[in-house]
Order: sequence, then C-alpha cells, then structure tokens
Amino acid sequence: MPGPIHIKAVLAVIVLAGATLRFFLISVHDLNADEISRLKVAGQSMATILREPFEGDAPEPNPPLFTLLLHFASDNERSAARTRMVSFIASLLAVIPIYFAGKKLFDPLTGLLSAFFLTFSPWFTHYSLEAKQYTLTALCGLLVFMAFLKCGEEMSRRHMAGYFFSAQALLWTHYTGLFLLGTFFILYLIRPNRETGSWLTLHGFIALAYGPFLLAIFKILIAGSTRIDWIDPFSFDEIPRLFLIHFLGLDYIKKDPASAIYYFRMGSLWAFRIATTVLILNVFTTAFRVFKKSGAHLVTLPDFITLVYLAGPLLCFVGFSLLIRPIYQAEYQVLIYPAFVILLARSVMLVESRNMRWPYLVFTVGLWGWSFNQY
Repeated sequence: MPGPIHIKAVLAVIVLAGATLRFFLISVHDLNADEISRLKVAGQSMATILREPFEGDAPEPNPPLFTLLLHFASDNERSAARTRMVSFIASLLAVIPIYFAGKKLFDPLTGLLSAFFLTFSPWFTHYSLEAKQYTLTALCGLLVFMAFLKCGEEMSRRHMAGYFFSAQALLWTHYTGLFLLGTFFILYLIRPNRETGSWLTLHGFIALAYGPFLLAIFKILIAGSTRIDWIDPFSFDEIPRLFLIHFLGLDYIKKDPASAIYYFRMGSLWAFRIATTVLILNVFTTAFRVFKKSGAHLVTLPDFITLVYLAGPLLCFVGFSLLIRPIYQAEYQVLIYPAFVILLARSVMLVESRNMRWPYLVFTVGLWGWSFNQY
C-alpha cells in the first residue's frame, strides 16, 4: 500500500485534474432558465433572500444558503463561469470528505478511489456545472456523515459541535437534508454503547435552530406550490434507472441507432452495468460473511453503515413522494450519491485479482471519457 505522502499527492492530482476538467466545461453551455431565475433571486438584498422562503404565493421550498453564496459569487455581467462558481467549488471540496470517509470506513485506497469516482463521474460533474444547490447538498451531506462517524466513536463536545454545524449547513441548503438526518438519528439509536441522552439533546438543538424553516417548508410542501407542481409523480421504474444509468453516467453518452458502432456502444453500456452490479452485490455478500463469521454487531459494520447512508434517504423519498407529494429526483439523489460512490470503490477494492480490477477501472475511465467528449 502506498505511503501517506503518496496518497495525499495522488489526491491532490485528482483534485487538480477535476478542477481542470470543470474549468474547460463550465462555460460550454449558456445559462439555462432555472439558473437565470435563481440568479435573479440572488441579485436581491440579503434581507429579501432570507425572507423569500416565508413570503409570496409560491415561495421557494428551499432554505437560502446556496442563494446567499450565489449572491456574493455572481457578477453584474451574469457570466456562466461566475454564476456556476459555487457549484464548481462545492464539487471539488466534496472530494476531501469522501476520501476521509472511505479511509475511515475501510482503508486509504478505498478513500482514494472514492475521491476519483466522485471527481470524474459524469453525473456529478454535470451538476457541478449548474448554478443549483445540488453539489453543495452533497458536500454538506458528506460533512454530516463524517461528523456522524466521529460521534459514533466519541460523543465529545467537539464532535457534537461538528455535527450540529454541518447539519445546519445541510438543512439551510436543502430541505431533503431532513431525510439524511433522520436516517442517522435512527441508526445511532440502534448502535451498541450509545449515549442516547446526548444524541437526543443534540437533535433538540438542531430542531430549535431550524424550527422557522421547518415550519415554512412543511406548510409549502403540504399546501402545494406552483414552483414544484411541475414535478412528475414518483414511479418505481426510477430506482433501477437511478443506479444503472444515472449514477453510472450512462445517460450522458449519446446512442445513435443509425451509427455503425451502435451495437458496440450498447454492448459496452450493458457490460458496464452488469459488471458494476456484480461488483456491488459482492460487497453485500462479503459483509454478510464477515458478520456471520465474527458475530459483530450489524450496525457497526462499515458496509452496513454505508448502505444505510444510501438506502435511508431513498426510502424517505419514496414514502414522502407516495404519501404527501412528489419530490424532484435530483434533490434526493445528490444526498445518496456519495454513498453509492463509496460502495462502488469498496466493491472494486474487494476484487482480489489486480488482473480483474484494472480492466474495470480502465473501462470506467474510457466510458466516462467518452461521455465528456460529447458534453
């Protein structure tokens, strides 16, 4: 295994390469209608931005952290690069906590591979080049996850403060952060050696600090809003598409039936889907064997914790969409995508033979490079 200095050097190269890629792509497309609309809101005074979730017939159902950052980052010329800079920076900053999450859960190489997948994922890169709150949501979610792991080790004041502030940043960015916090809240309560009183007190302070926005968002989502009435009803077909197409970046590869290499393209895409599915399933079978052999508590297994990080918000989204009202898919997908990336990196590292591991990585790089070529 490479030494710490080599790992950090590779991580730095990954971040710089990701920044270079985004730099060349950030102004390829003009601002879309949603970005222009968000920019108009950000151009108002700070007081107006803070009042916006509570006022009007169709208030914005999201707290204003991203809009406030956009307020300071944008310029009068409305250039695409300046407008998208918040998402650009947030996507690069997210590489750091996902590395440490993978390292803490498994090992440094898993963390490094997680950082690589997140940096060059076509799906995540796409949202890093839009002036929307998605990459900032992913970053804050990762910070909450790291703080949760720290609290699981020791419920110290420093760790509790880290969890409180990262939770507030997430909730001030997007209301679906409630799904992630609810997941971690329950996961901690079923752990052995837990400090229930401190955990409940911590979430009581989080609820008090977020109370006004929580009431406003609940009212908007229950009563309805013309800004979110365009969202399509939830369909269970979205879940397999999410993991096998969206998260793998396959929907960013154009498929032309008239092309001479059409069948080669389709074969490549399906091979990638099948290989990835087999790899990730291997994570769960390996974790089950470890659990059965060692008798360790299930909720302390890193694989299980990562799975809950992914499945918890997804189940909340499905239940909320079916029982209350639909939610735009990207607004929950960004919460669980880092967990998917960590599981993907974990699955690759579980492959014992390097002769099988490297072809998958090369195939991934080639396929994603293909998608960027058509961006």
